[in-house]
Amino acid sequence: MKGAASLGLTLSATAQQAFEIYTCELMEWSARLNLTGHRGRREIEIFHYLDSLSLFQTGHLTPGRKVLDVGTGAGFPGLPLRIAQPLLRVTLIEASRKKAVFLRHLLRSLGIEDVAVVTGRAEDHAREPSAAYDIVLSRAVAGMEKVCAWSAPLLREGGLFLFQKSRGVAEELRSIRAALAADGLSVREVLSLEVPYLARPRSVVIIEKTRV
Repeated sequence: MKGAASLGLTLSATAQQAFEIYTCELMEWSARLNLTGHRGRREIEIFHYLDSLSLFQTGHLTPGRKVLDVGTGAGFPGLPLRIAQPLLRVTLIEASRKKAVFLRHLLRSLGIEDVAVVTGRAEDHAREPSAAYDIVLSRAVAGMEKVCAWSAPLLREGGLFLFQKSRGVAEELRSIRAALAADGLSVREVLSLEVPYLARPRSVVIIEKTRV
């Protein structure tokens, strides 16, 4: 996949084949389920794969990390990250049953058996005794305050939220700092992300769970 090298990534032959299968399945299923507005091959690579993989620039998505993708939709950003780094322990949460069916079909097509798909809401998953993640991801699901309120119980102490954002970050953070603090969360940093071939700015807000 063009652009991965610009992110400092070397994709294995297995990963490259997985992205090709992903693209074919996504294009076929999107015609029926409206999985994504970006349906061309090049658009999918830029707006979904490369945008997802840009999160490796944070340095936090290292092998062995237990990662939860909240409101994953068609699998972004969690599944591209897992394809590129097979040692990530990824769970995908999606409220739409139809999208969850697609994800399970896709994982079978990819031959990936260690990625869990949970149909439902993050706040319901938080009741599970095994819910203690190192990292919670969220891309274009809802405002940060809502996602944090839903998902804070899922994050272990010292764990991180990674929120991908395009605009309005400073204003949103000013309005939610008090609410974050009440949930035992604090903003660690905001990093600019370089996404190959994407003209618009992208950033990631990193929020740490400082207490239970």
